[in-house]
Amino acid sequence: GSDIGMKEVDVLVSPDANMYSLISGCDLALVIPYSSPAHVATSLGRPAIYYDPAMTAWPVFAKHPLLIFVAGRENLIKSLSQFLDAEGRRARVQQV
Repeated sequence: GSDIGMKEVDVLVSPDANMYSLISGCDLALVIPYSSPAHVATSLGRPAIYYDPAMTAWPVFAKHPLLIFVAGRENLIKSLSQFLDAEGRRARVQQV
């Protein structure tokens, strides 16, 4: 199926949380297509991926060098692998 092994989560982040503070501590923002955290990430100089797991959205958005659109699980894996390989990031990632 289209399940990528994620469990249902009731609340990821409090609605009162400061999005800029949260994203400034991240290396990459992975967001549903066309949601604002991608724009916050790029404004902070962080890369962002619009991820469409169902492969139903059209990649129509304002182009930015730090923002890409990825549809489907296999393409996400490829994009994340490329991101991790850049600048030796893979060595810094801890297994959780």
